[in-house]
Amino acid sequence: MNLSAGEIEAIVLAIERKAQLVLLDELESRAVAKHFRLNIMGSIGCLIEAKQRGIIPQIRSYLDCMKKFR
Repeated sequence: MNLSAGEIEAIVLAIERKAQLVLLDELESRAVAKHFRLNIMGSIGCLIEAKQRGIIPQIRSYLDCMKKFR
């Protein structure tokens, strides 16, 4: 698998700390996390959660910003 150092570290840390959730966007890293039975959320899921909790008023501007850096 071709995971970045950051993705590997996030997965290892989540396993070590028995984290309830790990933030991952890439499909390969998600597959590895699922193998270790980790709960996963992506960036867009975080935005949706923040909107539902009233932390941010809307999602569109964040999505537009994410598109610029993709």
